[in-house]
Amino acid sequence: MVGAAGKTTCETCRQKYQELLQVPFYAPYTPLAVVGDCPKHGLFFRTPSSLDLDRLRQADSQRQQLDWQPVDDFLIENGPKSGDLVARNIRPYL
Repeated sequence: MVGAAGKTTCETCRQKYQELLQVPFYAPYTPLAVVGDCPKHGLFFRTPSSLDLDRLRQADSQRQQLDWQPVDDFLIENGPKSGDLVARNIRPYL
């Protein structure tokens, strides 16, 4: 795994970074910023609010209720980034 700035090991303890392959791909990520484009003021960035994070939790809680069939509709096709995904054991986009 490659971490920040292309590093493959922790600069403090020298351990190799490990990817959490047993954790679903979406799960280990936390939003750091909200980006928007206001018609009047232009592009802006802000820290996610507690309401933003709550909405993400609500959406995530509904993930198991969705019918993602047929799975074949979500298979990863060959392309420039598909090798990275397959190497991380991500076969369908689901």
